[in-house]
Amino acid sequence: RTMAWEPAARRFAAAVTKFAVAATLLAAAVVVVRRQRQPPGTERAGSFLAQPLRPQVERSGEEAAVEHAVLQQRGTRSRADERRLEEDGSVELYDSAEAGGGPLCSNRCYTKFGFTDDDCECSSHLVWYLWVCKKRYGKPIPTQYCGQKNCGGCSYAPPPLDAPSPIAPSPAPSPAPVGPTCAADWRPCTASQCCSTPGFHCYQKDSFYAECRTSCAVGIHYNDPRQLWTPWTCKILEAPPKTNATETLTSTTTWTTSTATSSTQTSTTQTTSTTTTSTLFPPGYRPADESLLRPSNATAFTFYMYRVQNDMNYAPENQNMANLAGAMWYLHNEIVNNRLERRYGKTRIQRFKVTTKATQPLIDAGLNFGVRYAFDAGNCTGPFSCKKQFEKFGYFVGCNYVDQFPTQQWAKKVHYPNATWYSLPGKCNSRRYWQHDWACDLFEPGGACDDPTGEGNCTYSYESAGQITIDELEGIQDFKDFAVRGGWEYNNGTDKGVHMSFWDDKFNDTACEIRLARAQQLFKENYPNDTLEEEIPAPPCDFDYDLFYAGDMPE
Repeated sequence: RTMAWEPAARRFAAAVTKFAVAATLLAAAVVVVRRQRQPPGTERAGSFLAQPLRPQVERSGEEAAVEHAVLQQRGTRSRADERRLEEDGSVELYDSAEAGGGPLCSNRCYTKFGFTDDDCECSSHLVWYLWVCKKRYGKPIPTQYCGQKNCGGCSYAPPPLDAPSPIAPSPAPSPAPVGPTCAADWRPCTASQCCSTPGFHCYQKDSFYAECRTSCAVGIHYNDPRQLWTPWTCKILEAPPKTNATETLTSTTTWTTSTATSSTQTSTTQTTSTTTTSTLFPPGYRPADESLLRPSNATAFTFYMYRVQNDMNYAPENQNMANLAGAMWYLHNEIVNNRLERRYGKTRIQRFKVTTKATQPLIDAGLNFGVRYAFDAGNCTGPFSCKKQFEKFGYFVGCNYVDQFPTQQWAKKVHYPNATWYSLPGKCNSRRYWQHDWACDLFEPGGACDDPTGEGNCTYSYESAGQITIDELEGIQDFKDFAVRGGWEYNNGTDKGVHMSFWDDKFNDTACEIRLARAQQLFKENYPNDTLEEEIPAPPCDFDYDLFYAGDMPE
């Protein structure tokens, strides 16, 4: 017999079931939206062909420069804060007073980068207060926009070669020398141990860093970048007195110190004369191997590199790149084999014209390319120690054939001819992009420069050279519409697509060559006036494990 309460119970149970189904569908929708809006640098291992150093927009234009400086300034936030801001689209007005930094634009951090008070002014851009620096050492330069907290976005340049020469010291005892040999206000003074301005002293933080300041409080300085929150000792460093010595400053970019000593001795007297010629060390990059401070005799190679990318634009530094065959294999193996979506929101293949030049230690080892490193959100993760090999060979460009070390797990599984991957080390590659600060960028400069010389910090240059979309490669109009209608680009299980045959037969050499030729033809059609790839072919990837790690135990 049916109890009076049973119909009501059944209706209640049905309502609960419908609510649970609706909640499940809503949660699935949120996951899809979040994946589409996934911040750069959160991609998992295997997505390394498009992991960004930081969301860096094109370098031209005032708003682009401002955004770059703002992102530099945001680098001291926690990653949780970063994700919250990226997910909800909010923007914070940075008030240095709230962070203990005093009134807006009160931090004269720009002096650490070679700017004077006359070079920079405080200005409000968008909702951010920034130092806008239009001159350096009193001479006009392309405008730099620097975060007002720690001047993220500023770049350092050494004093110009036409800086005034110091006055020769008099024979009488004198204070520590002033002039170009001593550090400027608020600049590092670890090497010189003296300051150029009276009233400034060289205060030591630790054994690695000292700075010219007017005062110093022992302990942590909370207006320093968060990554540098370690105690200051505030010990005043003083350059050792110079006796019977003449010091001269030479206008040169060879950062060395040499001393020549001659002596004559008789039975009754001994006379010793010493002449010392010193030049300024560049702050930051100081490799143990002095050959990394000089141009190499290696051959420079200019060729195309490619990157599988979403709709964001940022520099290829601290990134993994590929030749076109390597990019096609990455697309096939990791991106198009997901139903209803392309992994990480990839939409296109970017092309860059790259020039590379090996350092002298690397070319002496018989190589033009080093090991191909992987990057996780801009952080060099190996194989083995990135730091150790960068110290030995400079910031080299790395390469590997996809089916060889360090991705030998793909041996006999890659059917795109000569598929190759590359690595381009940039600034501060020991950290993820949101952890960068000016000190890390200074001491780890990376290899990017305008005209590669083969010096340790000048091994490659790049320029944008076009793109093709994945849609036009496959011959469809709109991927989302294709997916909604039941299309599937490629199914790993069947080795075929649904409503598409472009990616069928992944392990067939001929089919892979046809797909590669289709991509090559699209670049020719879209950029008919550009240099053809066959006119600037990529050099062979000559990385050799035994030559590269000769005498070293990888660690």
